Amino acid sequence: PRRVLARIVDSGDRTDEVYDLCRRWNAMGKLTFAAKGVGMKGGAESMNRPVEVTRIDKLPDGRPDTSGLELLRLNSFFLKGLGVRSMRGGATPTIASNPKDPRGWSDPVEGDLEGERALESLGTVGGALGMTSELRLPYDVDDKYLGQITSEHLVMVGTSTARRPMWLIKPGRTGNHYFDCHVMGLALGERLGLRALAPRGETDPT
Repeated sequence: PRRVLARIVDSGDRTDEVYDLCRRWNAMGKLTFAAKGVGMKGGAESMNRPVEVTRIDKLPDGRPDTSGLELLRLNSFFLKGLGVRSMRGGATPTIASNPKDPRGWSDPVEGDLEGERALESLGTVGGALGMTSELRLPYDVDDKYLGQITSEHLVMVGTSTARRPMWLIKPGRTGNHYFDCHVMGLALGERLGLRALAPRGETDPT
């Protein structure tokens, strides 16, 4: 059986409870990180790297936290783009020209300079970091999982003078939980340094 190397838990809701859970699991020898997504600010990426690591230094009652719990701050904009790239054979995601289009991906609007810059940042930052991934799924994956992991698309929002790219849930989709799990898994791999591992030769599954 495969061994679980580490765990990551979203702390965006019920934060103190999540921190307490992570502390307890770490005390049991189960390496666990708390995570919090960081969004966009002013149309530009608010972080200059995929993942930033901070230490939780205080308990809810104000006492010092000596557990060493790490909070991973996730560049959600970039990591979601990387997640979609893994489903598109490494191709950089395009911007949906119509946010209400449930089909999702389409070509950027011609002359959409903000959108072109957003896509360029997704591609060039990932390439400079050497970040590539390929999503492999079992043959019996169900429709619920597929629906959620493809539930978001990149669209331009705002007025004509202040537009910015955002990841939004596609019309008709009811959940994006598995997509969030995929993104957090990519962040966990970054924290563990999996990108630095040398590739291992493929073996015949039969």
